[in-house]
Amino acid sequence: MQGKAKCLLWGAASFRSSLRAGAASSSAASIFTRSATHRSPLLSSHGLFPSGSKLIFVAPSTFGTTKPCYSTAAGGDKQIDGVVVGIFEGGELTPAGQAIDKSTSGALTRRIKLSKKAAKGEVGGGEVFFDLGEDYPRVAVVGLGKHPRDVKLTSEQEDYREGQPKPSDAVRQGAARGARLLRDAGSKVIGVESFSEFADLPSVQLAAEGALLGLHKFDELFSKKDDEPVDVRPWGVEADKQEEWNRGKIIATAQNFARVLTDTPANLMTPTIFSQKVEEKFASLPNKADVKIFAHDKAWAEEQGMGCFLGVTQGSEEPPKFLEIHYNPLGDEAQDVAPIIFVGKGVTFDSGGISIKPSEGMGMMRGDMGGAAAVVSTVWALASLQIKTKAICLTPLCENMPSGTATKPGDVLRAKNGKTVEVDNTDAEGRLILADALVYANSFKPAAVIDVATLTGAMVVALGAGATGVFTTSDKLWREMDEAGWKTDSRVWRMPLFSSYKRQIKSAYADLKNVGGRPAGSSTAALFLKEFVETPAWMHMDIAGVMHSDDRNAYTPKGMAGEPVRTLVQWVRDKVEKH
Repeated sequence: MQGKAKCLLWGAASFRSSLRAGAASSSAASIFTRSATHRSPLLSSHGLFPSGSKLIFVAPSTFGTTKPCYSTAAGGDKQIDGVVVGIFEGGELTPAGQAIDKSTSGALTRRIKLSKKAAKGEVGGGEVFFDLGEDYPRVAVVGLGKHPRDVKLTSEQEDYREGQPKPSDAVRQGAARGARLLRDAGSKVIGVESFSEFADLPSVQLAAEGALLGLHKFDELFSKKDDEPVDVRPWGVEADKQEEWNRGKIIATAQNFARVLTDTPANLMTPTIFSQKVEEKFASLPNKADVKIFAHDKAWAEEQGMGCFLGVTQGSEEPPKFLEIHYNPLGDEAQDVAPIIFVGKGVTFDSGGISIKPSEGMGMMRGDMGGAAAVVSTVWALASLQIKTKAICLTPLCENMPSGTATKPGDVLRAKNGKTVEVDNTDAEGRLILADALVYANSFKPAAVIDVATLTGAMVVALGAGATGVFTTSDKLWREMDEAGWKTDSRVWRMPLFSSYKRQIKSAYADLKNVGGRPAGSSTAALFLKEFVETPAWMHMDIAGVMHSDDRNAYTPKGMAGEPVRTLVQWVRDKVEKH
């Protein structure tokens, strides 16, 4: 098909009123349908085209500028029955909202004027309006804050960006709030607009991320679910923005996968089951030949001399696993290319061991493998997006349990690199299993090593849920990750690795001890890990504070958060694009 399509409506079987909003005239367009059986294997593997759906391309008969097509036209069981559009402070609708208002002879603006919620345009707010016409049974109008043209930062404000409005967050929250409101109002197929007024942002990607992240619910274990599955589609989105929507959908799917892994109860997410779930997820990729997965057992860890990892595992009846994932789309010519390595803490349940935790809230310790969940989901996203990079993911998986065979306080373990560690507290087990994984990572001569872990309660006190605390030996790596976190609204904050803290982890009986006392607890934990790293570009990410959400915003509903998947994916994408 020559030229650019003027609009793309997913799952549509009828054209109904797709040209009503004036996006194109019937004389200037022709319709092409493609059966779902001929869809892209990459997109279909992620469920981006529902079974039996058709694509409708409204293609111009002449070349021209791509324009959005605003309509709810959709037929059959997959009819769009709810649309998300935005409104700015002051009451100005986005072009998508204006198109609906025009199509309904001003009915939308009349309803908004009577509203106490939508009219404010505040970020995170919104309201559903019903029965605006045959094509618009439900319209969610969501607040986007100030219009981009009204956000004028001085040079000083640009230098000191903390506390300034984040348009990207407004788009993601708007899409999430609208999708959640429509789901609660009974919509089954939701269309999300492009938020095209945010011209300097990948607004279509942000909209896809927000909608899918916001709709996530961990309800797999209920015998009867409150909500039926909801289908989310781009609405009024230009054809040349479809790839951007797909990217957002894949990134959100990756983060939601991390959420599911982390939220699943420990009896249903053992080290063995975790490995199986991850292998199943990667097996669905169309480019699965680029991925190799090794689920190593206890005997392998013994051969590797991973005494710290094995010391943590010995109190549990559940066998440990060491999951190793290689992603390499570059082929044989990449033999000499240094990989990026992600290491994730994978304690599928942490009782504290002999140094047992208080019983209150212990069930949350099913999420102590949040680091492992985040890094495997990140590499899945890289493979799904077919990012041209070489990456390795290492996740030591085990339980930390008390028993007659468990490691005791005062025991001394020997790490893979030969260093000895006094176990002063068995509840500081995460750094022990990461130590051996980091030593193993050294053998691949990596370009960079990023480890992710729910490591310390001290990080919860320091940063709360506002940001992931990071410790790094590389200023360059910090600047890159900080920028990635800013772009994705999944922030990171640098914490100190002062050498003066190191004396706190000195032992009278071994090379190191695994805790350094209450002062600077997160920093002493990071300094412990540094003892096992050889790569100059290393970063430790402590996600203890961001592990769980109490519905902190529209796209981070209550439950495990799946952080920092978006930031890690963005960091890799930025590096690849720069090179």
